[in-house]
Amino acid sequence: MGAALLLTLLFVVLGGQIYPALYLGPVDMDGTQDLFREDLRSQGWTLHLSMLIAALPWLMAGLFYYFINSVHFDRWWNWLIVMGISTLLTTWCALKMLSSRMEDFQTGLSDFYAPCTEALAGWIALFAFFVFTIASFGMRWWSSNCRHTPFPQ
Repeated sequence: MGAALLLTLLFVVLGGQIYPALYLGPVDMDGTQDLFREDLRSQGWTLHLSMLIAALPWLMAGLFYYFINSVHFDRWWNWLIVMGISTLLTTWCALKMLSSRMEDFQTGLSDFYAPCTEALAGWIALFAFFVFTIASFGMRWWSSNCRHTPFPQ
C-alpha cells in the first residue's frame, strides 16, 4: 500500500508538468493550445486536476474493497464495472471542475478551450484508470472478501 500511495503522490506532484506537455487537441494556427497550456500552469488548474484524479479513484477502490466487500462481487467483471464507473466519474468531475474554473476566470473561456479540454478528457480517463488500478493493488490485500479481485493469487 505504501508504494501505491507513493506513486499516487508522485502523480499529484508531477501533474503540473504532465498535462501541459501532452498533446491537447487539434493543431491550430491561432495558438490556442499554447494559451491553454499556459493557463493550465498559471492558474493552478493542474494541481486541482491531479488531486481530483488521484482522490476519486482511491475513494472508489476503497468503496469496492471495504464497503461493497461481498463474496458476490469478488469477480473480475465486478472490479471492471467499478473501474469503469470510477474512470467515467473522474473524467466527468474533472471536466466540470475545469470548465467552472475557466468560467470563473473569464466568461466564455470554457467554450474557447472546448477542443483542448475534449482532448484532455482522454488523458484524464487514462490517468484515472491507472490510479484506480494502483489503488486496487494497494488495497486489495486487506479486504476480507475481495482480496483476489481482479486477479487471483
